[in-house]
Amino acid sequence: AEMKLPSVNSFVALVLRQRISEAHPGLTVEKRPGAGGSNWPERFVLNLSEEGRRLREAEKRMRILSHIGFRRVWNLLREQRRPVVFHNGLFDLLFMSSAFEAPLPERLGEFKETIHKQFPVLFDTKVMAESTVLSLPELAGALDAYMQAAASGADAALA
Repeated sequence: AEMKLPSVNSFVALVLRQRISEAHPGLTVEKRPGAGGSNWPERFVLNLSEEGRRLREAEKRMRILSHIGFRRVWNLLREQRRPVVFHNGLFDLLFMSSAFEAPLPERLGEFKETIHKQFPVLFDTKVMAESTVLSLPELAGALDAYMQAAASGADAALA
């Protein structure tokens, strides 16, 4: 069985939840997204069985673990010291480093030094594609020939 609580601000909702749990330890207050896409969450008082409580706790644990999932990926990548390939990933590296490691250093050089200690081999495909040092003239010529052939084929198909 469940009962919907009135829509109130966060402070009043906190006080309600605390008072209900003090007066009725067997009841559970659950927050759900607001109906119809409302920004205000709805709160319900539930009378759960012991099995129901265990299931809710298991669901809550799985939800929390799903939110920390990428932290595991970050740690594995760092521990394995394998090459990491990304596209236009400087801001991603900055964000993840600040979220998973420590506050960002003041200077870019310090950040590069720190990130290369954690990930010795990084490939940014955008940087590689735009690099004049890495450009291959024979590949560019082949691409031009392909584009001309495709364009002439499209022209012939339209005629």
